[in-house]
Amino acid sequence: MRFPHAVALLASAALAGCPDNVKTPFDPKDGYQPIEPSTAAFPPPEGDDRHPEAIQIVAGWREGRLAFAHGAAYLHASLPQVLEALRDPRVSRIHGTDSWYATPNVEPDYPISFSIRYAAGPAIYKGRWTIVYRGGPLLGTMEAPEQIGFRYQKVDGIEDIRVQSGSLVAYDAGDGVTALEVVCHLDTSSRADQGPDNVYGTVNDWWVDLRAKVRGEPVP
Repeated sequence: MRFPHAVALLASAALAGCPDNVKTPFDPKDGYQPIEPSTAAFPPPEGDDRHPEAIQIVAGWREGRLAFAHGAAYLHASLPQVLEALRDPRVSRIHGTDSWYATPNVEPDYPISFSIRYAAGPAIYKGRWTIVYRGGPLLGTMEAPEQIGFRYQKVDGIEDIRVQSGSLVAYDAGDGVTALEVVCHLDTSSRADQGPDNVYGTVNDWWVDLRAKVRGEPVP
């Protein structure tokens, strides 16, 4: 299921004529540590499968303005496969945009880094914004990861998107399965159109895209 993550808020921005120049630096101290712990429960066993390839998500509002979603999922893939998949910007892109393009290695100090420049909205005003992504092993090495961290943050662009950030932690669940804990945040000026359902969609899309990548299937 796909959700309109950004189109509605950018349509409202077009009418307001919002500038496209707000910057939010991505603090190097944040690294690729998780934003916060995920509160979602992992999928329960299905028959003999202790780790079914599925995701469970909880979503809501925080202080009336920040929409959040937490996910807990299993992937039937090894941790090194997941790490390699996260190198592909298509796996982590935000859906619901008109166009996007990625720039690799924007922060060379991190094992994985890239940015994605997004555009969405009506022809009279294309809202544009940039998200920076970074990741690597929280434990172990790139060659032999024991725990993976990945994080993203909007760093510049349309002011209607005040916060767009997320993080992912992955680790071995046993039996060749990887456990994922995902957190996504969104704060926009168009809260009537953008809320927990949209951030729920972001978490779900991330898992679906990552699953397609490790399976060798086309990334949606």
